[in-house]
Amino acid sequence: MTSNNFHAPADLRLGAVWLSVRQLGKMIDFYHGLLGLEVLSSERKQAVLGFEHDHPLIVLAQKAGDVDRPDNAAGLYHFALLTPMRARLAQALKRLVQTGYPLQGAADHFVSEAIYLADPEGNGIEIYADRPRDTWQWDGDRLRIGTVPLDVNSLLSVVPETEDPSSVLAAGTLMGHIHLQVSDLSEAKIFYEHNLGLDSMGDYGASAAFYSAGGYHHHIGLNTWASARGPKAEQGMLGLIGYELIFPGDQTLRALIDFLALRDIAFDQNDGRIRIEDPAGNQIFICRERTVSGPI
Repeated sequence: MTSNNFHAPADLRLGAVWLSVRQLGKMIDFYHGLLGLEVLSSERKQAVLGFEHDHPLIVLAQKAGDVDRPDNAAGLYHFALLTPMRARLAQALKRLVQTGYPLQGAADHFVSEAIYLADPEGNGIEIYADRPRDTWQWDGDRLRIGTVPLDVNSLLSVVPETEDPSSVLAAGTLMGHIHLQVSDLSEAKIFYEHNLGLDSMGDYGASAAFYSAGGYHHHIGLNTWASARGPKAEQGMLGLIGYELIFPGDQTLRALIDFLALRDIAFDQNDGRIRIEDPAGNQIFICRERTVSGPI
């Protein structure tokens, strides 16, 4: 790590995802009542949900005046909740089928298995389980990531016969990655690779790219499938407010701050964390540890 180069820490991880919502009560019912996230705190216009107080995953904020985000605008494509084991993903699928909640898809990505849905206000959600890292396949320095149909029967076969989960998710679930809509893929790739120091893990055609730290398949996904040359993300729109990237320890966060300052890249700093926007206007809150103190 030098003054001319910055590499994101190998132990980087995702923190909470912040969403602006129209109906707070209905959204709490979905994330708590259906998915099973615990309500860690609740105020009149904001709720924090996750598992245990040091693992907030979703922050729901109801803000007067926020308007619908255009379909072609930058913002959230989906956030991805990582289950601790394949059997837990199988239980999640079984529970969603039992409740009749609509699924939007299911896929095998070679490195992981996933199911897809949306919350009542249309925010995309992936629930997934990773395959063991020693089974991941590489083409040179590029990880082989693809999309083929999920073998649902194989997945459901690992649900213990005695298990009948009352909720979709359980303790041990983490925020695994986030997938963003951007307006210009080339600009976004430069930002995440050269400004935040993430590693390119491969492209998906000419319209999607994946970035990570520490050899993970991806912490950040980017695409222009519906948003090429579309409007940037703006505060005052419903949906994604921003998301947290955790840079554990003081040293790497300090190095990032110095690096951004050296390159004259705009960011805000407050109380040991920074706020920065990618070229599409998506807000990132970078901090040493999980926090729910809100946007700077």
